[in-house]
Amino acid sequence: MAAFSTEPRNIESWDDLRGLKVAYYRGRQNITNVLDKVLAAESIIRVSTDEQAFKLLASKRVDIVVTTSTQGKDIIAGTPALAEISEVAKLDETKIYAYMHKKHRLLANKIAATIEQMKAEGAFDRIFNQSQKQWEQRQ
Repeated sequence: MAAFSTEPRNIESWDDLRGLKVAYYRGRQNITNVLDKVLAAESIIRVSTDEQAFKLLASKRVDIVVTTSTQGKDIIAGTPALAEISEVAKLDETKIYAYMHKKHRLLANKIAATIEQMKAEGAFDRIFNQSQKQWEQRQ
């Protein structure tokens, strides 16, 4: 997760958000869990989209937006009105895990077999390395 602001800020951890008004896209349980411990309820603004959070930030109605670094940078790059916003801190790394419901077990087995075949042929590593390079270039 990353913090975005219209002003330079010295943020090194979630605790550094104390005293600030923070917006984020509702439904991100990992963010909810942390912010509920760090901030007073009136300092947390939950919105329906990341774009809404950035509009609040641009209009100075909140001090910080918390979202993924990639998502935030994409929104800023695609909206000229948000040009004064920048990433001011990386708060933590979020692991994402894929899950398929057990009713899709046959499809899951086919996907697993395909991935194993791709690994054996080296295709998986090539795709992963290419994606990693593209991600690093965006940072």
